[in-house]
Amino acid sequence: MKESFTMLTAVGRVKIQIENHFLKQVELNSASHISVPQSCFAEQVFQQINQYFNEADFVFDLPILQQGSQHQLKVWSVLSNILSGDVLTYGQLANSVGSCAQAVGTACRNNPLPIIVPCHRVVAATGIGGYSGEKSGLLLSIKEKLLKHEGITF
Repeated sequence: MKESFTMLTAVGRVKIQIENHFLKQVELNSASHISVPQSCFAEQVFQQINQYFNEADFVFDLPILQQGSQHQLKVWSVLSNILSGDVLTYGQLANSVGSCAQAVGTACRNNPLPIIVPCHRVVAATGIGGYSGEKSGLLLSIKEKLLKHEGITF
């Protein structure tokens, strides 16, 4: 069973894709029209995302569809354990998974579940770094808003 809906959040429209009661994808800056969750699981996803925007330290508890290379899954697992209000540099994250900063950046860029798997909590050694492959623009401003929401400013 596949389902999707688009919700309005503090960082704009976010499209959610669900497959077989697993969260599959979160698309930031979606052009999709706002729609409502149709299933109980989709409603749970909707509620948890709203809860995060109401309480920055909210911890997501959603089953996610494991899709990616072994390296990506390892990086995303570490991302999921970075608490709200904390950040790691790409280099620190790379050291923790036995990789290099560029490969970690690529895994972050390919994260299908931003916000839920908080790649916004990974920053450059010299500043905020990029977000979803962008060094400037709307997606980077979303990263700044998410970090500010969690009490971190650059």
